[in-house]
Amino acid sequence: MLMAQARQAVLADLPEHIEAVREGAEWVRDALLARGYPERDHAERHPLARAALLVPDDLCILAPGPDGYVLVGACLCSPSYWRLADKIGKPLVGIHAPVEGLEQAIGPAIARFMDNLPPGRVFERRNWNIHRDAERFHQVPDVWDPRPGPADCAALYVRSERQTLRRLGGSTILFTIGVGIYPLADIHGHPTARADLLAAIAAMSPAERRSFGYHHHGDALVAYLEGVEV
Repeated sequence: MLMAQARQAVLADLPEHIEAVREGAEWVRDALLARGYPERDHAERHPLARAALLVPDDLCILAPGPDGYVLVGACLCSPSYWRLADKIGKPLVGIHAPVEGLEQAIGPAIARFMDNLPPGRVFERRNWNIHRDAERFHQVPDVWDPRPGPADCAALYVRSERQTLRRLGGSTILFTIGVGIYPLADIHGHPTARADLLAAIAAMSPAERRSFGYHHHGDALVAYLEGVEV
C-alpha cells in the first residue's frame, strides 16, 4: 500500500551507490528464497523494494564514505520519528545528530564498530519509546499537548525496534529494522514486564530522558506502572 501511495517517502537510493544497494537487496532475496520463502508475482522492479516485500522488516543499505558509513539506500515503511528523505545520503553522524548526546557519547565507538564489523555475523540491538498510537508509518513525533496523566497511560503504546547489522562480505552493510508495537495496558498487566520497564526508565541518563520525551509523559508513565491513583 505505502509503496504505491507514498513511494518517494518509503523508497530511496543514491545512484552512485546502486551496486551496493543491489548487493544488499540480492543477498536478502537469495537468502530468503533459499529458505523456502515464496516470492510473490508482482510488477515491482526496484531490487530493494522486491527484497523488502519478502519480509516485515525495513531494509537499509550502508556503504563507506569520506565521513564514515553512509545510508545509501532504504525501503522504510515503519519509521520512528524520522523521514527517509532527510537521512538518505547522510553518514551515521548526521543520522544520529538529532539524538542529544548520542554522537558525543558513542560516536567514535560506532565508527570503530562499523569499520571492524566482521562479515557473516549478525549483531542485534533494541530500542524503544512511548507513542500515542499504533501507527507504523510514524514520520513525525507525537504531540503531547495536553500531557497525559497516569489514568491516560493505559491508552499509550510501547514501540520497540529490533535492529540488526550484517556485513555482506565486502564493504556493504545491511541494516534491518523490525518494529513491534505493544499496548502499555498489556505490559501493565504483567508484573515482570512492568518491573522491567520501570527499571529501564530508572536507568536512563538525563540526555536519554530528554531524547525520550520524559518531560512530556515520564512522571505519568511511572505513576501508572507503579499503580499510583490520581
